[in-house]
Amino acid sequence: MNPSRGSPQHGIRLRYLWWYFELH
Repeated sequence: MNPSRGSPQHGIRLRYLWWYFELH
């Protein structure tokens, strides 16, 4: 994972996925 090359949106999406998985 490269934050320099990756977009901020990607990080937000990953965090959302984590939250979703944690909730379920």
